[in-house]
Amino acid sequence: MDQIKRCTMSWGLLGALAIGLASPLAEAQTWPEKPVQWIVPYAAGAATDLLARSLADAMSPLLGQPIVVVNRDGASATLGNVVVAQAKPDGYTLSATAIGPITIQPHLMKDLAYRVDSFTPICQTADLIFGMGVKPESPYRNVADLIAAAKTGKRVNYGVTGTNTVPHLNVIEFRLKAGIDLQHAAYRGDAPVIQAMHAGEIDVAIVGIGTLIAQNFRVLGIFAEGRVDDAPNLATFAEQGFAVHQTVPVGLLGPKGLPADIVRRLERACADAVKNPRYVELAKTTRQTLIYRNGAEFAKVIAADFALKGELIRQGGKTE
Repeated sequence: MDQIKRCTMSWGLLGALAIGLASPLAEAQTWPEKPVQWIVPYAAGAATDLLARSLADAMSPLLGQPIVVVNRDGASATLGNVVVAQAKPDGYTLSATAIGPITIQPHLMKDLAYRVDSFTPICQTADLIFGMGVKPESPYRNVADLIAAAKTGKRVNYGVTGTNTVPHLNVIEFRLKAGIDLQHAAYRGDAPVIQAMHAGEIDVAIVGIGTLIAQNFRVLGIFAEGRVDDAPNLATFAEQGFAVHQTVPVGLLGPKGLPADIVRRLERACADAVKNPRYVELAKTTRQTLIYRNGAEFAKVIAADFALKGELIRQGGKTE
């Protein structure tokens, strides 16, 4: 009788364990059962916001539930990402973001409520590429001309969108590799940089390549590993002897601990959604480079970028 009781208790314990182990799997298999919320940590109408909304429209039918896009901008795009980092890892709260707030801000904000490992990378969907441009009448026709002028002691002023942003860190990396000094001026967005250029306040602008092309500026080089399809005539810095190619990867992140089955479901939907004609057209219009990476690949991009950003911030703080 005691043996039967012990067996019954054992089977009961195993059953309880099985239920406990199966719960996340069952949850993942039925996900999503309600609308999914995407937090965009930027203002409505920004390039990342527009891409996120287009991607959401394409992914929603694939997931069988509405995707609600919510803008939570502020504090260098950290406010919205704090919400996601602290959310329950059930797949219903995700971040549609550029990775700058994830790989840069933790180096700058020691009391930030998340770290680089507070998220589950899901997929990368685009890349924003920056370039260095000058006005058509500028004496600088290429990167070599700029370096030669700086080495003679000529003061060269450059404008970027903020300090310790990707454009700024690109220039820091270039300066360090070229062994030159350039004078830094930070502005609140591409438009003020362009205005400063036309006003003669700066000699060089580092902004998105779409902005440079729209302004008919001479592009000295682009910060990318290879030439881009939409502007194949634009030479990279790497081609000119300086392997500087920091871009702004854009994609989806979830809270740390997001179940693997939910990640795989999102990856599959994401891979299909980036091929949606409306998304492709919007990426071209906003001069974003389309790219798809799954969660594991995106995680490697984020880890490498975090390490590089930390080193450049440390070095840049000593030299600027």
